[in-house]
Amino acid sequence: MPVSYSGDLRSRVITEDVAKEGSQRQLAERFKVSLSFVRNLLRRYRQNGQIEAKRRGGYQQPAIQIEIEFSRQEINYFISYFYGYLEGYFQSKRLLIQHFA
Repeated sequence: MPVSYSGDLRSRVITEDVAKEGSQRQLAERFKVSLSFVRNLLRRYRQNGQIEAKRRGGYQQPAIQIEIEFSRQEINYFISYFYGYLEGYFQSKRLLIQHFA
């Protein structure tokens, strides 16, 4: 699993960029990181002053949680309704359904 770059490395990249110690490409080569990392880091730093790594992964709770409860009577109704639907479907296809008790 990939690991985020340290806060020290991030702050050194930003410090050198602020001091105009080279282009973004040169900074990437100097610190042996990708150009996209430097660009994204500097963009986030300019937008909101953040240098910490973004949070990664983990479980996110659904925005809406729905709980459905059915009574035994409702469940039996759904089962008999579905069974009746299947019985009619198979009869229309001239297939035989054997009743189990």
